[in-house]
Amino acid sequence: MKKSHKKSILIGLSLAVLAALGIWSVFLVRGNREDEVSYTYEEYEVQESQASANLLLRGVLYTSQMIPVTSYTRGAITELAAQGTVVHKGDLLCRIDPTNARETIENYEEELNSTELRLEQLRARKDLIEFQENKLIKQSQARLDFARLEEKEELAKPDARDLRLMEIEERLAELDVADAEDSYQRQKRMLEKGYITASALEPYEQSLANARAVREELLLKNQITRKGITEEQRVELRKAVERAESDLARRESRRERRMAAVTSNIALTEKELENIRYVMAHAQEEIDKAAIYAPCDGVFMLHTYRDWQSGGIMRELILGDEKSPYDIIGHIINPQEMVVRFVVNEADYQRLKIGMLVDVTLPALPGRHFRGKLTNLGAVGKDRSRIDPTALGTGDSEVMMFNASISLEGKGTSFHPGMSALINVKLGKTQRGFFLPREAIVWDEGHPAVRLVASGKLQAIDGQNFNEMLFLVTGGLSAGERILITNARQK
Repeated sequence: MKKSHKKSILIGLSLAVLAALGIWSVFLVRGNREDEVSYTYEEYEVQESQASANLLLRGVLYTSQMIPVTSYTRGAITELAAQGTVVHKGDLLCRIDPTNARETIENYEEELNSTELRLEQLRARKDLIEFQENKLIKQSQARLDFARLEEKEELAKPDARDLRLMEIEERLAELDVADAEDSYQRQKRMLEKGYITASALEPYEQSLANARAVREELLLKNQITRKGITEEQRVELRKAVERAESDLARRESRRERRMAAVTSNIALTEKELENIRYVMAHAQEEIDKAAIYAPCDGVFMLHTYRDWQSGGIMRELILGDEKSPYDIIGHIINPQEMVVRFVVNEADYQRLKIGMLVDVTLPALPGRHFRGKLTNLGAVGKDRSRIDPTALGTGDSEVMMFNASISLEGKGTSFHPGMSALINVKLGKTQRGFFLPREAIVWDEGHPAVRLVASGKLQAIDGQNFNEMLFLVTGGLSAGERILITNARQK
């Protein structure tokens, strides 16, 4: 490689390294400036004074009663009450265009009519099938009854009465033959004497033949009855009954199948009709509830949400926004019932008890004091740097803060959520002593100390936090001594 090329490469690498170092130094300087803290010093003379053991805290007003205002219609907002409007029960808050619900009803009307017609046809078909099948079953039942009766009669043995009747029938048949024989003989003798012709004798001959045939048939029948039917006849009668029973069973099974099929179709059609009517009723309900009214007296607060389509910006509802059923439109709040939420550090946490009465003042309402009661003390604390946005630095402060809330008595006063509140909690009686601002205390290995103006050194003291602003000195200082108070401020 030529020396000129090597030289140019070295120069390029050198420039790149210098540029990187320059950029790094810029970020480093900027980071140092962002974390730079400025300090101011103030001299303070120790003097005996009096103070009450009060705890001063800051909080924010929140409403204690929020009634949601919900949409029951799908569509665009066409009317909307303004943020913070004072409303009374029944006032119009919002109106939504129910076009989607009307289109749903129109789309389902034709389907509703066709489904109702199909259901009527299926019910008529069910009645027809039931009539046809019942008629065939009755016919099969009649054939079975006849076959069973025939079998029963044929298999029945004659009793004494039946035998006596058969004897009587045979005797009567013999008498009929004898009478026909006598009549025939008389007429024959008259023919022989020439009183009648041969043609006149023929009816008597026929009557005699008929009487004899009836007697023979009756004798044969009674003989068979006395003897009983043959095995072949017995089997044939049994088969006739079984065939009738099988035919009846097939008829009944066929009726069950056909009735089950049409009943199933009717049930499915009824379910389909029920669903159509439900959808249409729900759509009609959306139309009826397109106008949303205030459920009670109060102040209307619009719902705010994060609009991800606009980069996650928080915004309020506006005219034209599309809403769905059960979406929140806003809330009705009672401006006379509020709760103050605040945080308290671990040093003061043990000094508070639920039920304590407190005095609350609002910068927005100067000169007025409101009574409150401590209603909640959080059981789990969080690091101050995670709760207090004004805390210096980015790491954990190792000072735990606890959530708390106060119920505020302010009947007749119209509050507004978001107002700042100053809370004064009286922990004891007024007393005299050496009181120092808390900012004057320097904690040296867990022990309180102050910095003396005369020597500039730390002076260990005894005492304890008296309230949110003052420290009560019980030893280590005397009246007239001067100390330094250090105030830190981030640039």
